[in-house]
Amino acid sequence: MAAIIEITTADVTGILGITVATYDTQIAAIIAAYSEAIEGRIVTAHLTDATAVPTIKLGKLDIIAGNVLDLLPQGAVSSASSGVKVQAGNYRIEQSSS
Repeated sequence: MAAIIEITTADVTGILGITVATYDTQIAAIIAAYSEAIEGRIVTAHLTDATAVPTIKLGKLDIIAGNVLDLLPQGAVSSASSGVKVQAGNYRIEQSSS
């Protein structure tokens, strides 16, 4: 069964601030592995409910992005100019200035 609510590699790299294609294959594999498992736990009627889909998509994206972060090498997601080490949505972990 194909996923009803699509998450793309661009969605994941965008939320994590990844700007290189180095991890696209691994990200695509994680999306494929998790998409059906996540949707399989949700009542089908909710997956097609226009009012629920944005919230479900965000939750699905957060779960997948968290698993991508867990599998990437330490330091793979960073921004040297701002000192940001990891950013996912509104959450950011920054390098200490001390």
